[in-house]
Amino acid sequence: MSILRVDKIFLVGVILSLIYWIWYNFISPTPQIFYYVLWIVGFGLFFYLCKDRIKTYFKSIKVSYFYKFLIIGLLIILLEEIFAALFNHLSEGFNFSLYLVRILQFWLLNIIIFSVWFIVWYQLLSRYRYSQREVFWLAGITGLFMEGIIYSIFSNPLYFILMLLPMIYVYGIIISVPFWSIMDMNKSKKFVKNRILLYILSIIIILIFVYLTGIIVELLKVQYPSLFPPKFD
Repeated sequence: MSILRVDKIFLVGVILSLIYWIWYNFISPTPQIFYYVLWIVGFGLFFYLCKDRIKTYFKSIKVSYFYKFLIIGLLIILLEEIFAALFNHLSEGFNFSLYLVRILQFWLLNIIIFSVWFIVWYQLLSRYRYSQREVFWLAGITGLFMEGIIYSIFSNPLYFILMLLPMIYVYGIIISVPFWSIMDMNKSKKFVKNRILLYILSIIIILIFVYLTGIIVELLKVQYPSLFPPKFD
């Protein structure tokens, strides 16, 4: 089976998962579901259709690869969190002033977390060669851990199955755009023949730094709870 066919199968899986969650929303209103629909179907499709223009534009930006990758990555996060804040806030009702507060809270939380995520990713990408597909899926797998989806594999396997691909695609889209800005640089890096080992070590290294950052964030939440968003179900 070709890789392209596998990609299509996974894409169908994402679409079926989203259709299920939209249907579930009518039984038990869950506005957060529409965040996944908007980010994957809306922005994901937009980035895919415009990727050649985006890549060309990135090449014209004359800054170091590190700053280009980090700044573009954080801009994607700021964009994504506007909608993450919106659909989480809708579970509270809707108040425009409170929504603006939620945006700032989501921005602060995720700038801290994803700054580390992108920096660690850059360290890996500046040393070892990855394909775009590898980066997409590895980022998605780290997202399963960061969002806690992986921990439902035994406690709620149906939930895990139905959230698996949507969450992978959310993180895959987030990493893809900044990765386009350094693809030329990454192509010249060392190719590791043992790909499985590279994948495992990449995931472990990223998660170690992200989890350490998460501990710091939790400590900050205790001292400054109003700076961070509440926990939404």
